Amino acid sequence: MYCMSNDVHYKILKSKSTGLMTIVCLQWFDEFDYDQDRFVRNSQGVIHQFDSEDKAKQKLNEWYLQEEIDPEYRDAGTSLIRD
Repeated sequence: MYCMSNDVHYKILKSKSTGLMTIVCLQWFDEFDYDQDRFVRNSQGVIHQFDSEDKAKQKLNEWYLQEEIDPEYRDAGTSLIRD
C-alpha cells in the first residue's frame, strides 16, 4: 500500500548491497523504486513508517543488533540484546 501524500516519511529496510538494516527517506513517488518485501513490517504485515529520521533511527536501534545496522545509523547502547 502506498501513501499518496507528498509528505516526507522514513522507513527501515534491508540493504541489497550490504545486507544491513538502514533508513530511507521517501515520498509517495519514491515507493516504486524499492522492493516492498525489504521493508520492516509489524506483526499484521503493515510496513513501519515514521514521521522523522530520529524516530526511525530510535526504533532501528531498539529492534536490531548493532552489527545488523548500517554504521551511519548505529547508536551504541540502545540495541536489543539477543541470546
